[in-house]
Amino acid sequence: MPTQAGGELHELNKRACKQGVNILNPSSVIFAGLTLLVGLMLGTLLSGWWSRHKAVTASAAFPTHWPLQARMVVNDSENRVWHGLKSIFHDHMVIVKIPVLRYTKFQDAPLLKTASGPDSKELRAAQLVHGQWLGRLSGVYTTFTVCTLSGKVIGCVDVPSSKRFSKSSSEMKEALLLHCGIAYAVADALTTADTAKMRELFLGEMPLDSSANQVTRGGDSNFYSELTSFTQNDDAFR
Repeated sequence: MPTQAGGELHELNKRACKQGVNILNPSSVIFAGLTLLVGLMLGTLLSGWWSRHKAVTASAAFPTHWPLQARMVVNDSENRVWHGLKSIFHDHMVIVKIPVLRYTKFQDAPLLKTASGPDSKELRAAQLVHGQWLGRLSGVYTTFTVCTLSGKVIGCVDVPSSKRFSKSSSEMKEALLLHCGIAYAVADALTTADTAKMRELFLGEMPLDSSANQVTRGGDSNFYSELTSFTQNDDAFR
C-alpha cells in the first residue's frame, strides 16, 4: 500500500516537472510564503495610509458648525472716542484696531534682499532679529489709527478701557510710534474742546486755546515739552 502511494506521488511529480513546476521543491514553497507575507505587509501599509488620508481630508473640510459668533468691534467707551475722532479729523480716515506692524517696517529690510546667499551670516543675523521683533510686536495695536485719505498714518489713539491696556504697554507704544514720526495719545473721552489740541498733536496745527483738557500722552511723559519737540521735527511729517 505505501509502495503504491509512493509511486503515485512520484508519477504526479514527474507530470508537474514536465509542465515546469515542481510541487515538492522547497524553494517554491518559501517563495510563495514570502510573496504572501509581502502582500500582507503592503496591504497593511496601504490601509494605514488610506485611514490617515481620510482623517486629514475630514479635518481639512469645512465644519458644519462654527464655534463662533459675531461681536462688536468697539465697546461703548471706545465708540464714544471713535465718534469724537471722526468729528475732529473729519478730513482723515479713522481706522479701528489695526496692528502696528501693518504701517511700520524694519529699517534693515533691504539686507534680506542683498545678502550674498541663503547661508550667509548677514542673512541669518537679520532673520533672527526680524523674528525676535515680529514675536515682540505681533500682538501690538492701538484702539484707533488716524491716517490721511492716501493712507499715511499720522497718529494713534488708545482708549484705556481694555483689560489688555497697561501703563507699560502705553509707554512702549508711545516710544515706538514717536520714533517712527507718528503721534500717540491716550483718551477716554473726546469733545469739541479737544479738537484744537488733537489736531496740534497729530497735524502740527497751532491751537487758539492751549488750556489743558482730557487728552494726555501715554505714560508719565511731559506732554508740552515732547509736543513742542515733536511738532518742530520736520522729519515727522515727511
